[in-house]
Amino acid sequence: MYDLEGINKVASETQRSLELSESAKNYFNEVIPTAEEWNQMSDSEKSEAWRLVESRMQEVCELTGVREADVAKHIPQYIFGEVECAELPFCDEEEYFTRSEWAVKDFWERDPYRDIPYSDADIHLREAYMEDFYESYSEFSGNNPELTFKDMESNKMGAYDPENNTITLNSKLLRSENPEELMGTILHESRHAYQQYAVDHPDRVSVSEETIAEWKENMEYYIRPEWDFEAYVNQPIEADADTFAENAIQGGYSYLS
Repeated sequence: MYDLEGINKVASETQRSLELSESAKNYFNEVIPTAEEWNQMSDSEKSEAWRLVESRMQEVCELTGVREADVAKHIPQYIFGEVECAELPFCDEEEYFTRSEWAVKDFWERDPYRDIPYSDADIHLREAYMEDFYESYSEFSGNNPELTFKDMESNKMGAYDPENNTITLNSKLLRSENPEELMGTILHESRHAYQQYAVDHPDRVSVSEETIAEWKENMEYYIRPEWDFEAYVNQPIEADADTFAENAIQGGYSYLS
């Protein structure tokens, strides 16, 4: 074991240093496997090695007063990247669809019993109702993007931005007393979030390799509606999102009958 001389415990939070001393780095690195060692480990061995790294990181933080985030930056990417990926949720496509159906069903079952039903609500309350609808199933889409409303051109319904992981909806859709079109748009855009999650993390979804490859290629060669509208609606990721939204709406209604 390395000499701990130079690792000084800091009593006050305000005295925290952002950098580790060389002796502290050496003590932390003592439990870090080399890339070769890591690649030869089984999954269970990697889990055990990671637990040891976490334990040593906590110990070093307590001894030195350095923040965990500043100690963690000394973890090699070949370890940190894989562990970070392993902590991502597994998003089963069937469960995601079923939860979406239930969200539709639950919305319509609850609406007559609200103090103010959707059709009588003002714009702000309708927005809150739609956010509640979305949040009831969004975590099963993997990326779980933030939902926002803003004024957009009347011919635009909404959009998913993979770079910022956000869904933006046209606030004009809130003017209708019937939220079905807006619900369909939310389902459509959240499906795009799921498609992106599947492409980015193919081992964390139940989608076939062929479908993921098709989605990935379509994202790389995406057809915008102003270029060719018919080709736009028929391209794989748009057709899939349309089908998903339509089936979730109809499936939710079927539970009510």
